Amino acid sequence: MATRGVSRFCVRVPVGLLAAFCLCAPCPVLLADTIKCGAVCGETWTSAGSPYRVTCDVTVESGCSLTIEDGVEVRVDAHTMPLRIDVQGTLNVNGTPSSRVSFRSYEASPAAGDWGGVRLRSGASGSFESVDIQHAQKGLDLNSGSVVTLDDVSSQDNEDGLSVYADVTVNGTNCSFINNT
Repeated sequence: MATRGVSRFCVRVPVGLLAAFCLCAPCPVLLADTIKCGAVCGETWTSAGSPYRVTCDVTVESGCSLTIEDGVEVRVDAHTMPLRIDVQGTLNVNGTPSSRVSFRSYEASPAAGDWGGVRLRSGASGSFESVDIQHAQKGLDLNSGSVVTLDDVSSQDNEDGLSVYADVTVNGTNCSFINNT
C-alpha cells in the first residue's frame, strides 16, 4: 500500500490549512515521497510516483512481481538493522541510458552500508537495465538458485558492490562495480 507524504524539506500541514495558506500567498510546489513498506505483489513503480521512500523492508513475495520503470528514484531509510529490497519472486528494473533508475540512501549525508541492498533469494529472478545502486551493505546480493540479467548496471559506494553465492545464473553486460569497500 502506498501513501503520499510531504518530503523532508517541507512541513506537514492539514489539507484545509494548506488550502487557506495557498489562497493568501503564492503556493509552492510540494515534492512528495511515495512511502513503501512491507509486501508488494503485481506493482509497478512509475516516475510519476517517484521518489519512492522505503521505510521498512520491501518484499516481493514468491509468485509476485515488482516492475520499476525508467526514471524512478528509490531512497532507502538508514536503520541499525539495514533495510532491504528482498526479492522472492521477480523484480524487473527498466531504466534507460537517458532515464536511469537509482537505488540509494535517504540520508542527507549518505555512506556505504546505510541500507541493506537488493537481495534475490533462492529461486528469485530479476532484470536490471540502466540502474545505479549506492550506499548499500551489498548492492546486489544474489543467493543460490537466483537468475539475474544485468545490463548497464553501476554499483558503487557500497560496502560490497556484488555478492554472488553458489548456483547463481548471471548474464551481465556493460556493468561497473567501483568504490566499494
